[in-house]
Amino acid sequence: MTEVGRIFTPYQTKFGVPKQGGMVLSDESYIELSPKFSLDSVRGLDIGQFIWILWEFHQCEGKEKELIRPPKLGGNEKMGVFAARSPFRPNNIAMSLVRLIRIESQDSKVKLFLEGADMVTGTPVLDIKPYHPIADSPWTEYPAPWFVKEPLETKHVEFSCEVPEDYKELIEEVLRLDPRPAYHDDPGRIYVNHLRRLDVHWKVYGETIEVVKTVQKGK
Repeated sequence: MTEVGRIFTPYQTKFGVPKQGGMVLSDESYIELSPKFSLDSVRGLDIGQFIWILWEFHQCEGKEKELIRPPKLGGNEKMGVFAARSPFRPNNIAMSLVRLIRIESQDSKVKLFLEGADMVTGTPVLDIKPYHPIADSPWTEYPAPWFVKEPLETKHVEFSCEVPEDYKELIEEVLRLDPRPAYHDDPGRIYVNHLRRLDVHWKVYGETIEVVKTVQKGK
């Protein structure tokens, strides 16, 4: 299978990447199509519409598992790989629903700018398909799986240090989802998220996440 491009996101490492697409909307990302694809390949895609991205779990090679331990279940309960969205799959293929913001073409490079991505930057993209509400929506009501908590549990985010203004919304959206594995419960521990060119240091106490330090990296 040949990739059709690469997606570039704020997420420099797997830790802190949203668990599903659409959870963080201030994370403008883009797909840069492979050189063989021109604007003709995206003709008919409408700005503002939702699209499916099929992509590769390229950092999980050689780790196929039949039973997995979803982190959000505490790391103790096992589920079948086909009952979960674990990256450790027979074929390292994932899919995400994102929203198309704009399309740009410069120097023969076509870029699709998106919101709601949930991939590490540099992830190979295998295919792009339009979302069709009629075809892609369930034809009958279906309850969420038992392990999905509704509504989504979130934390309150506070800042006790200086934060670049153009990062603040992104940091809040990422951290309110509490990126820690469910089995982590150490109030004194400092965690670090790598977002674009900023290292974000934070800790948890109760229902609050406190950002204690940020470090800018390069240009």
